[in-house]
Amino acid sequence: MYINRADIEEAITPTIVVQLTDDEGTGAQVDARVSAAITTAQGKADAYCSKRYAVPFVTPPQVIKDVTVTLAVNVLYSRRLGAPEHWKTKNSEALDFLADVSSGKASLGANAPQPANDANITVSTSAPRNFTREGMGGL
Repeated sequence: MYINRADIEEAITPTIVVQLTDDEGTGAQVDARVSAAITTAQGKADAYCSKRYAVPFVTPPQVIKDVTVTLAVNVLYSRRLGAPEHWKTKNSEALDFLADVSSGKASLGANAPQPANDANITVSTSAPRNFTREGMGGL
């Protein structure tokens, strides 16, 4: 995973994480819900980046970590009443950035992996065709 629970807690505080994940009212953070939000966020980041890079990243660039935190926080907030306006704005900016990465308008930074331009291209060869229109012309 690109990020972990500590990254989420740094972004929105442990108390808010509890409020967003504790459906049972125990007063404790539900790690499974945090992990699910992280998995969803990473999947979304990978979906955008997969058009230009081999994903998942072995060592994700810092910008991908930051975007993944933003997306995961939004997933957690969406479980409740929705994110505060500043988180909605950050989420929108993160998605716009990922769209720009996908289209080649934005870079992942100086230490980013090389784009995988040919990663999805398969080249195959075969023997010449035995039965062609020309060869079967009079039959």
